[in-house]
Amino acid sequence: DFMFDREQLLDCAKLYAGNLDLKNPLCSPIYGSIDNNVTIYAGTDDLIFPDILEFEKTRPGIQLHIFEGLTHVFPLFVGTNEAEIVIRDIIK
Repeated sequence: DFMFDREQLLDCAKLYAGNLDLKNPLCSPIYGSIDNNVTIYAGTDDLIFPDILEFEKTRPGIQLHIFEGLTHVFPLFVGTNEAEIVIRDIIK
């Protein structure tokens, strides 16, 4: 992932968590309960893609859309075909 490496990701997670444990569901939804009305758009080159797959396995009602070769936050790259697909899906 060109956005960040594992060490940077952990640093960001610690900043986000503040005084909370990193396994607190407020910091990481993988440790909490979630309803099945969730859609995830994930790129296979995202650093957290393996975590996304594990998350989806434990919550089979989640709709997971996988985009080959894309990285973290790829839907923000407005003007790309993949971002347009995600934006149209979210709007409908």
